[in-house]
Amino acid sequence: MTVAYEWKPDSPKLDQRGSIELVEAVVPILFWRAPVTKLVAHGLSVVERFVIEAALQLGVVTVADVVEVTGLPEHLVVRVMSHIAAVGVLEVVQRDRSYAVMRDRARESLAAEQLFESHPATLTLLYLPRTDDLVAFEDAAVPLIHRITPVFSAPMPEDLHQTGRAAFLDRRIQLGAVEGLPDWVHTVVADETPFPETCPAYRSRGWAGKDTGILSLLDHNDRHRAPTVEMAAPNGMVGWISRLSANVGGALAAYGQARTTASTGDPARIIKIGADVAQRMSDDRHSVVRPLRLEVADRSERLVVAVAVRLEPADEAAKAVFALSRAVNTVLETPLDELDQQTVQAGIREAMTEYGHEVTGAQVRSALWRRSEFHRVYVLRAMEDFAYA
Repeated sequence: MTVAYEWKPDSPKLDQRGSIELVEAVVPILFWRAPVTKLVAHGLSVVERFVIEAALQLGVVTVADVVEVTGLPEHLVVRVMSHIAAVGVLEVVQRDRSYAVMRDRARESLAAEQLFESHPATLTLLYLPRTDDLVAFEDAAVPLIHRITPVFSAPMPEDLHQTGRAAFLDRRIQLGAVEGLPDWVHTVVADETPFPETCPAYRSRGWAGKDTGILSLLDHNDRHRAPTVEMAAPNGMVGWISRLSANVGGALAAYGQARTTASTGDPARIIKIGADVAQRMSDDRHSVVRPLRLEVADRSERLVVAVAVRLEPADEAAKAVFALSRAVNTVLETPLDELDQQTVQAGIREAMTEYGHEVTGAQVRSALWRRSEFHRVYVLRAMEDFAYA
């Protein structure tokens, strides 16, 4: 994994539940509809319960037996017993006359007080090979990704090329590895259709938080890249994004910090830095006293994320650098036509109060000069040199 870093002054674009912005990713997604059987439960009627209990006691029960005991019309009894047989609790011995009990199914129905029927149904599935996420959708919630133009076709994992989709789905259901699987899915219908060798890959952005996230798919032909389809980011995708965002230490290694420990803020990552690192970052025109946006990119995976970082001084020497940076920020954030001695002195006093270290006007001017802020240095010197009482 080759990781690149970029510091920026703005904040990540986040949902209130998120701590990581997905700036850009190219995500392969395979979309297909799988035939399954749907299990539907119906509460047992009094007559159905009587028929099942009688069958368990007798082994074989006849229509005549039930008519004699209940006094119900024969055609109604035939309908009830045929329905019980259709769901597998009874087995036809003689059509419309006698039925044998299927004991396990009968006991299951009595215990649940329900009859279970299976019906043909279709399940929509999305498979994300990069993170091995398999997500199921009922028809009303299916994301319309077929309307989006992909970036290119990405290769599917080789071990799936000869695997039937039905066998794959059945195995994932047994492992409990299908997100969003409806509880009504009973069985997967046999289907030997293999996976294709490639699948569409879509340009994406979004955000991730703790165990949650949003994936926004973008149409490749849309110049403005407005989100076309949004879906919940699967667990594997959230983990993929989070793992890359955890590499914040590499961004500070470039400034000489050998080891970085980031504590989780809300939502910024809080990192303590020493004086040398703080000075080098300041010289690179990064404000160490304001929240920063850190972009972390893994180009080999076509993934770019951003996190908010708040830097804190690790020792007294670092506090001195932070105090100067705080005063310099006051000058930089004040419009030139509003810059005066009162503003500068107020900024210096605030910096000294916050960090407990002395800051002088000469230090501020020197720091501005190193940042090539020559016009502001001139204004500050002019205010001092021509400040006649």
